[in-house]
Amino acid sequence: MNEFEMNEQELFERTHQVLAEHEKAKAATQAAKTDDERKQVLEKYPDYKHGYLPLIPARKVFEAMKVHCGDAGLELANPNFVEKCERVILQSPESAEICYHVANKIRKGPWLEAEERIAESAWWSYQYAKSILRGPFPAGEPAIRSEPFYSERYDRLLA
Repeated sequence: MNEFEMNEQELFERTHQVLAEHEKAKAATQAAKTDDERKQVLEKYPDYKHGYLPLIPARKVFEAMKVHCGDAGLELANPNFVEKCERVILQSPESAEICYHVANKIRKGPWLEAEERIAESAWWSYQYAKSILRGPFPAGEPAIRSEPFYSERYDRLLA
């Protein structure tokens, strides 16, 4: 089943399945001592790439969206395709980072519909306030304030 046909529960399950497989592959890669053992790990886990984030559904859709939109952002994009991509991203768990990157790289500005998801993460809330809004991000403040490191930087940003 492709990502566009999944409901929220299926996206949740697939995301956690991909994350678990990624961790298994990572552990197997670290345990491999020879080139042959590493080759066997890559054959067993073909989607694993050392040093890369796992290809959860939201990330796969984001990558497709980046290719579709190119440097023009949303100006020349097919609105139906963008809407389908955004639905998958917004319904996926672990999507604060992806939402930030859509706002930054594709929308090149705020993405109001995603602010609730971005606000789930202190780091991505701070980045959104700093790089996208260039000012306060009220929805993200509870997450930011929960981590002194980001809270201090956020205060400096607002000063």
